[in-house]
Amino acid sequence: EIQIKLMLETMKSFPRKTLVIKPRFHDLQIGVYQKLIHTAGVTNAVIAHEPIVSLLNKCDLFFCIFSTAALEWMILDKPGIQFLFVFNGKKALMEKTGTIPMPFTRYGALLGIEQADAEALKKCIQSIYHSGETRRNLDEGRIKFLRDYANLEAGEPTENFIKALEKCV
Repeated sequence: EIQIKLMLETMKSFPRKTLVIKPRFHDLQIGVYQKLIHTAGVTNAVIAHEPIVSLLNKCDLFFCIFSTAALEWMILDKPGIQFLFVFNGKKALMEKTGTIPMPFTRYGALLGIEQADAEALKKCIQSIYHSGETRRNLDEGRIKFLRDYANLEAGEPTENFIKALEKCV
């Protein structure tokens, strides 16, 4: 919930952009998200009912915690921001449940937000939209991430797959 509040607060700085919220558990979360949007007074946020696949080409930036959907976004050359603060103080829970955040930010494939700070998120978004260096670094990080995670064994089929991914990215 805190990441939704953070995104809604940040969207006030981007009135010509639309935040599309895709609930993981639609029926359980839609009422909560509708209330958060209303309380925040944000008019440029909507809740998506459609499958994630249909959203892939419509959006030009994504946010995630540790969703594997981020892989699909990266393959389509979409920049993203990973909320790392969600994991603060939850190491024991992550170890107990076996939940491990994907190392997107460690590879430089996504930008990371360490704290629930609207100004920091705003700066990240601005750097994605306005800094060629940030975009180049994200492109390099995505290629490295996809190469390392796709390259399970050496060999011609793997190399062909990696080359095909690189053409997409």
